[in-house]
Amino acid sequence: MAIALLQGDMAAAVEAGLRIGSLRGWLPPRLLWPLIAHAWRVCVESGGADALRDLLVESSVPLAQPGPVERACALTSLAERGRLGGASDVVAWGAAVVAWQAIGNLPWLVYALMRQGSAGLAAGQRGAATAALRRAAQLARQLGAEPLSAQLNSVANRGRVEIWPDEGGAPSASPQGLTAREVEVLALLVEGRSNREIAAALFISVKTVSVHVSNILAKLEVPSRGAAAAAAHRLGLVSAV
Repeated sequence: MAIALLQGDMAAAVEAGLRIGSLRGWLPPRLLWPLIAHAWRVCVESGGADALRDLLVESSVPLAQPGPVERACALTSLAERGRLGGASDVVAWGAAVVAWQAIGNLPWLVYALMRQGSAGLAAGQRGAATAALRRAAQLARQLGAEPLSAQLNSVANRGRVEIWPDEGGAPSASPQGLTAREVEVLALLVEGRSNREIAAALFISVKTVSVHVSNILAKLEVPSRGAAAAAAHRLGLVSAV
């Protein structure tokens, strides 16, 4: 199924997904859930094949989730199912990201981050979306996953996001002396996000975010987060991300 999907053979991918019906009762949840998660992606990218969608709903609703892999697959399936309505859910994909990160499954983590970033762009959350897409790009490069990297580039190009601003794969520092990470923190601060939300988006601690925010205020010579956001707009810093 995954191979057919990567090759763009939707007919073969849907046919493979429909075979899940014959595997129910034979495979344990830990083997069946990954197939269901892949099949939901096939269902979405094939245009919502009715027979496959109905089979997946029937198969997944009563299926147990005894372990972290099963739960991660179930969260991914739920997020994929939301895409059928045409509006990907940032929160749903965020939950999938957390689940796959806890397991350490990098291919699925990259995919979930990509979807989270795409959903964030659609929702106007550019700072968080950029952070997710850059994190996904870094991991995809580590994996040598060319198909995923190509998808990431496509998502980034559509959203006009630069996921590799320089050869090191990190945002360039600003003329005001902000570091690459501080520019990312500032973009999220401009969106009105709390330190805890910024920490979750950038995969760093709340304490580290607090230090970055203090540095940003000092370097921009402003007294508050609101003033920093105003300065970011005035100086054109938000366009850097």
